[in-house]
Amino acid sequence: MIIQRHWQASKQVNAVLIELRGDFDGPIPTPAANVAANRRHGPTSTGRRSDHQGPRRFVWAADVPALSLLEGDRLAHDIAHHLGLRDWNGQGVHTEVRQGVRYQVIWRAPGHFDHVHFGVRVPGRLPPVKPEFQ
Repeated sequence: MIIQRHWQASKQVNAVLIELRGDFDGPIPTPAANVAANRRHGPTSTGRRSDHQGPRRFVWAADVPALSLLEGDRLAHDIAHHLGLRDWNGQGVHTEVRQGVRYQVIWRAPGHFDHVHFGVRVPGRLPPVKPEFQ
């Protein structure tokens, strides 16, 4: 997948969600369900700004439920593949920057044993979080 700098982060995340829906029978969120989930997410457990909080033009994320560790392993692998991550080792927090775009996959890390998190952040200064995302 060739990433173009002018793409919004949400378009990249949604493209992966749509591709996964064709490969898995499990509960892959739709782009609309992901928007709703991100509105409820809030900051990370350490109090830092989460990729889920947007704004979608610059940074966006999805949590894909994993019904088992085996399914999560496969989901994480497929997500890393769809994002073009070359150095994904199968677990943990993985961040990779290509052409100035930051990609992240989190699986089998604290708080991430029942879902695979992935996020995209495109270049640019992040505006403040909108009130509905706080």
